[in-house]
Amino acid sequence: MTIVLSPEIEAALAAHAKRRGLTPDQLANEILKDNLQGANGAGQIAVNGSSIEAEEPEEELAEGTMYDLLKPYIGIVNGSDEALSQNCGERFTEYVVKKHREGKL
Repeated sequence: MTIVLSPEIEAALAAHAKRRGLTPDQLANEILKDNLQGANGAGQIAVNGSSIEAEEPEEELAEGTMYDLLKPYIGIVNGSDEALSQNCGERFTEYVVKKHREGKL
């Protein structure tokens, strides 16, 4: 099995392994063993110190569009009625000129 890590996670794993006198492979195996002990497809898995019930692996994502997939998470943000996105360039220019006159720029 090959697991692809982001550069940040790879660096953190290598640094932590070095501090513990282990290779990155040894540390990764230790972490996985500790967190997945007894879980062979189902059962309890420890994630961030909390125990959760493992789910059966999904075979594939349901068919449909990206919208269908994200639909439950899409919503509206309530905000003020003030049109903050209008005349942005002019308002920014006025702000910069004001700060320049005040000697703060």
